[in-house]
Order: sequence, then C-alpha cells, then structure tokens
Amino acid sequence: MDEEFSEEDKKIVETLLKNKKFVTKKALKIIKEKNLLERVLKLNEIIINENILERLQEREIKIERNREKKIAEEHDVDFRIENTEIKHRERKVSDFVSYFNSKFFLLQQMMIKRINPISIANIKKTANDEISLIGMVYDLRTTSTGNRIIELEDPTGKISCIVTNSNSELFEEANNILLDEVIGVKGIFKNNYLYINEIIRPDVPAINEIKKLDVPLSCVFISDLHVGSIDFLEHLFNKFIKWINSKEAEKVKYIFVGGDLCVLPETLILTKKGLKKIEDIKIGEEVLTHSNRWQKVKKVFKREIDEEVCGLSTDSSNIPDIILTGNHPVWATIRKNRYFSVRGMPSWIPAHQLSKGYSLFNIRTEEPFSSIKEVEFSDTPKQDKIRSSSLQKKVKLDKDFLTVIGLFLGDGTVKLNKKRGTVSFYFGKRKKNAIEIVERWARKLKLNLLVHQQNNLKMMYINSKPLAKFFSQFYKNKIKDIPEFWLNLPLEQFKWIVYGLVLSDGCFEKRKIGGRVRINNTSINLLKKIRLRLEFSGIYTSLCLSRGEIFSKFGKRISKTKNYFELSFSNETTMPILELFGFKEGLRRNPREFRESFFYSLKKLKKNIKQKYKGFVYNLEVENDNSYIANGIILHNCDGVGIYLNQEKDLSIKSYEKQYEYLAELLAKIPEHIKIIVQPGNHDIVGNQEPQQTLKETALSKLQNIEFGTNPCSVVLNKNFRILMYHGYSYDDIIREMPKIRQEGYKKPCLPMIEVLKRRHLAPSYGSSLVIPKQTDDLVIKEIPDIFHSGHLHTVCLENYKNILLINSGTFQGRTKYQEMQGHIPHPGIFAYVDLQTRESKLINLN
Repeated sequence: MDEEFSEEDKKIVETLLKNKKFVTKKALKIIKEKNLLERVLKLNEIIINENILERLQEREIKIERNREKKIAEEHDVDFRIENTEIKHRERKVSDFVSYFNSKFFLLQQMMIKRINPISIANIKKTANDEISLIGMVYDLRTTSTGNRIIELEDPTGKISCIVTNSNSELFEEANNILLDEVIGVKGIFKNNYLYINEIIRPDVPAINEIKKLDVPLSCVFISDLHVGSIDFLEHLFNKFIKWINSKEAEKVKYIFVGGDLCVLPETLILTKKGLKKIEDIKIGEEVLTHSNRWQKVKKVFKREIDEEVCGLSTDSSNIPDIILTGNHPVWATIRKNRYFSVRGMPSWIPAHQLSKGYSLFNIRTEEPFSSIKEVEFSDTPKQDKIRSSSLQKKVKLDKDFLTVIGLFLGDGTVKLNKKRGTVSFYFGKRKKNAIEIVERWARKLKLNLLVHQQNNLKMMYINSKPLAKFFSQFYKNKIKDIPEFWLNLPLEQFKWIVYGLVLSDGCFEKRKIGGRVRINNTSINLLKKIRLRLEFSGIYTSLCLSRGEIFSKFGKRISKTKNYFELSFSNETTMPILELFGFKEGLRRNPREFRESFFYSLKKLKKNIKQKYKGFVYNLEVENDNSYIANGIILHNCDGVGIYLNQEKDLSIKSYEKQYEYLAELLAKIPEHIKIIVQPGNHDIVGNQEPQQTLKETALSKLQNIEFGTNPCSVVLNKNFRILMYHGYSYDDIIREMPKIRQEGYKKPCLPMIEVLKRRHLAPSYGSSLVIPKQTDDLVIKEIPDIFHSGHLHTVCLENYKNILLINSGTFQGRTKYQEMQGHIPHPGIFAYVDLQTRESKLINLN
C-alpha cells in the first residue's frame, strides 16, 4: 500500500476487505473523519464511494429529525445523591464508644417528646411509681416461669425489666425485641425490677401528604443482577433493556439499581478430623463454625495477591496468631469501656479495623481429637558396621514415648541418609528426669542407647534408621516442628508431649498460690502450634520473644546472643499440665473465659501488625453457616474473590474486572437520557462492611449517565422528594431473630423493611451486618423517605407503610443451590415501576 496511507487507514481497509467491501480513497477519508466504519459494515454495498456515504448520512439525519423525543428527555428536576462519608483508618475503642453513644442519643431524641424519660441512675428514687425510660437493649432472656427479661442500658447504668406472659400482646412484642435496638418503656419499678406495661419504638411518623413531582417522570427499581454467575438470567435482562427502550418506558428518567476476600496457605483449620492446613482442605470436609456446629465446606477459594495484610497478635510481641487480608471479617468484641458499656457479645469486624482493646474468639472442644494406641515403623534394614537397634514393627504409644517426642522437640536432633540413621539427645546434668525417661523408654523398646558424657553435657545416641525416619518428621530443614497429625491427639495424650518439652527446653516454678511453667525454643512455628492445640482444650498461654545466651553441644558458652521464644502458662485452666509437675494448689481464676457461652474462649488483641505479602491466599465457603476457625480465631467465610476450586462450575465470568466490564456493556444499551443510580451489595468488590463505598473504581465509571451511591444512600429529587436505598444485608439476621416474621420474611421482604423503619435503624443489632464504627451512626434513619428501596432477598414486594412506598425489587439471578437447600423461591425478572407525578406504582413481570 502507498506510503501516504496511515496505520489507521490500513486498519480500516483491512477490516473492509475482510467483510468483502472495497473503498475509494475519498470515501476512506470520510469514513475516518466521521467515524462511519461500523455503519458502513452494515451496508449491503460492495463498492463504498463518497456518494454512498453521502446518502447514508442524509438518511440518518432524516431518521433523527423524524424520531419523536421521549417525554423524559424534555423534563428534568433537581437531582442529588447523599452518600455516606467513609474514611479508611484503623478503628479504636473510642470509635465504638462514639458509635454507640451516637446511636443512642439520635434515637433517644426521636422518642423523647412522646415519653418523659428518666435516667436509669435515678430510677431507684421512684419505687412503686409509674416511670418511663429509654435504653439500648443489652441482653434478652426468658425465666424458668416463662417471663421475658429485657436488660436495658443508658449512659448512666443498666436495669433489668420484666414482661410477664400474662399479657399476651405485650409478651409477643417483647419476644420480637432485637439486641442493641433502642426502645422506650413504661412501667412500675419494684424489687429492683421494672415491670413493663408498654413498649415504645422510635418509628416513622405517619405522612399525611404524599409527595409528587410536578413533571411527568417515572422511575424503575432493579437489584441483584449477579452478572458473571452461571445463574445470571441474561435473556431476562435483555428483555428489560428492550422494555426500557420501548414506548412504554418513555417517561422513565431514573433507574435505581440496588447492588449485589482471605488467609495464608499455612493457616490451620479445625476440621472434624483435626487440624489441617487450609491449602489441603477439600470440598465436603466438615469444619467447626462459630455456632459450635460442624458444617461441610462448600467451596475453597484461592487467589494471588500483592498487598498489605494484617497480622493479629494476642501477645505483647510481634508474633501474629494469624495473618489475613485486611477486609476479612473476624469475630471480635470490646468488653469494657469507660463511658458507655458495649455489650460483650461478638460481631464481625474487618481485620484492618481491629486494634488493641478488642478480644478475639475461639471455641473450646475436644471432639475432633482422637487417641493413637501404637506407632508403626518400617522394616529394620540389615545390620551395618555401626551397631544398630532393632525395632518391633508396632510399638505402643504410652506416656513415656509421648514424653520422649517432647524431649526430642526440645533437645533432640536426627541424622538420616540412605544407609543409616541416628537419633540424638543432649541434656545438661540437671535434667535428671529427662535422662531417666529416655533410658526407661529405650529399655522398653530394647534399643541400644549410647551415652557419652563431656563436661556438663550428657549426649545420648540411638542408631536406628526406622527410628530416625520417625523422628525426622519433627525436624524439617533443621527446624523443630510438629505435624498436624500429632496436634490431633486428645489432651490426655498431648499433655505428655508438652511435659517432655518443658523437661528439656523449659522450666517450672512453684509459687505461694499455684505455679508457672515456661517453654523456650527457637522455633516460633512449633510453639504457635503447641499453643493453638492447648487453646482448643481451654488452656491459655502467653507467647513472647526473648533474647538469651546460647551454648555449644559441649557446654561452652558462646558470646553472641540469639533470639528465642517463650511459651508460658500459669492460670487455672492449665491444671492438666501443671499437675504433671506436682502442682495441686488452687490457682487464680482465668480472666479470659467468656462467661456467657461455655464453649467460647476470648483472646485479647495486643497488636495488629500491617505488612506486605505477595503470594496465594485462601478462603472457605461453608454450608448453612458463615464462619470457620483458623489458627484458633473465628473468621467469617466472606465472599471469595479470585480463583477457587471448580470455579468454572459457578461462574461464567471468572474475574471481578471482567464482570463489571460486561455489566457496563449491558447498561450501555440504556438510553443516555436515563440516569442509572447504582449502589453496591454484599456480593460486590468493595467488601461487606457497612456503609459500603461506591463502585466508582470499576468499569461502570465509563458510562456517562451513571451515578454512584454508597450503601446506604439517599437520592433527593426536586429538593424534597427522598428515596432511601439500602441493599438489605441485615435482613437475614432480622428474619432469623424475630419469631413473628421468621416464617414469612423471605416470602414477603417488606416485613423486615417495616421492622427497620419501626426501629429507625437499618441494622438494629450490632453484628447483623459488618458495621464500620464511626463518630456517628450512619445507619440511623434520620430523614423520613418517600420511597424505601432494598434488594438482597431476591423476592419482590410493593407495599405502603405510613404512606412510605416500600420496594424490594427481586433479582435477575435464577434459583441457586443454596436457595434450594433453604427453601427460598426467588422472583427473577420482576421489577417495580413508579410514576413520580401520580405516585402510582406497579410490578412489571418480564417472564
């Protein structure tokens, strides 16, 4: 081709040739200047010249002139989005104090005019008088006689209130109270209890005048598209696109879209068969959840990252118990504060928000740990020049054998090659108990034990390749470690390994009350695993970094120092270990025990260490629950991001970036005069913590007619017409905790929406959604909406509550396997249409 043609010219000509079209030089220039290539490709002409292009442009101009403008294009009103401000920073105890105080005082102001409340601190001055007070629900329980006790608190104190079962209507109301909601009560105070005769909620006032716009505009509401899922019903969404471009949708000005990640590979997960690395977990294996139930693993997620991660340490050292991505939620609580006590129940908090003052949860259990009666060795090879020990094929695993494993972890080494193997122990002269146990154990197994004494060090050798092969599992790359197999012993066996470790590499001391045991070792992974196993049996330890002098094998002091780690325990829970050292006295009570649930234990967070990590991270999805236990800490099985096993079976588009790119392509088919207001949901890329930030960083930002909202957010039209948008993540918890809507809540999604309006809070119970604690509670419903829109439940509702239009807009996703298991029936392809001038509303079914 001639040199005067540019690269762009060449590409246009090549494209036309591929489509069996030829172009003149003048026509090529017009195609390039006026960007007509796509339209030319649709022509039936073979030879493209300037006359054909002129007729093409004239025809398009004529079509444009004759096209009747849609009504929505001719009208406009003032439009703004009120988004929630989200600042990313580390959260402190003071943020929780401010958050709960903000929630209390905002909701108190909504009720204070209807009742004349007194503070809880002043209630004792009004015995036998009818009083009113406003409080946050701290605890709920039922007495043995069937009465309901509601424990309320305000900034001045707490009080227990009683609702008797003799008043059936009031009793039913009391049974549907949620933890952490703010209520007003009236009743009589006597015998240190307030006997309630009326319960008051903030609730929204009745709206007398229904607001309307003075222009002929309308809007539609959709949600839960789930583009990228194999269950995404693209044919229905294409029907929606066709409808929005039709004459029927000529008044539509707005589309409201209510929207709808991980741990390191060495992390140990508690399965029904014991502790196991997360990278080795298989689908179908059972793991223990925070509700103390065994549930099957549904999916295993795996993705590669290069980002900052969080190391959570429950000791005053830089030794993390677990390392995980910043957005991964952890079950945690703050038990005390100086100003307004926060309920001691846990909630899901993203790792990057955790700081000193939180306590992390674990579960005490012995169920998955099973005893081992004997150890099997491989056949002994022929005798070599070195005197070798002959072993039986099976040896009983008694307390001496287990203690020797502990002694090896402290002061043992192993040498193994193709021909022979040697197990060695090195003990100082003071370690008489350790020496006697090894000698007794060697006699039982009829082993040839070689002993050599030099200075203050006694060296003991056993030449046996099968024995060396056995002990090599505890000595990988010259670093002491304990495989998961041995961590899965019951406490009655495992304590003897700990006993051996203390005899060889530790010390113990008696005190006036009880005692203290220490284990010192240079292998941090070994001590972390020992600690983790003991915690499942309710034994609490402290792990810290120390520095000390080291010695050669022959007792010679080496001048340089080396870091080592110390595992110590001294409280009441450690009696199964302390008893082995002769401690019988009563010890102080364990301060970390969680009083409200016998199977939980608490670990106070000391540090959240931020560090860079490049590599793979993993996550699990669990059936019928939302958690699993990793390294002794309860984690949320939040939605996985990235590649997981068998992902192609569940996703048609495998990456979030491409999912949003394809969604942008679909939404681009909507006419540009229609504003699309999009907010995120719990399956979107921005994480689950609420308020959720906008989706502005995705491919959707390429669209000119899109507006981004946080979750929650409010859209205000014509300066005073308010549309509240909240995805609805808290509705699952509300349906589960409220008996009166438990059966119908998923079928009639307006029921939980009414309950949040009554409470004037989008997530009344702290922990029902992943809430970010801030100076102000952004989930309080401060302004009364004209329309309240939600999604999440995948079912449709259109209802009026006190002249507020409630809309749950269904989904464009088919019925998933999880929904089948739960018995939920979604309503795909149904959306809500609202005429903003007349306030008439209807559901449109695309099926």
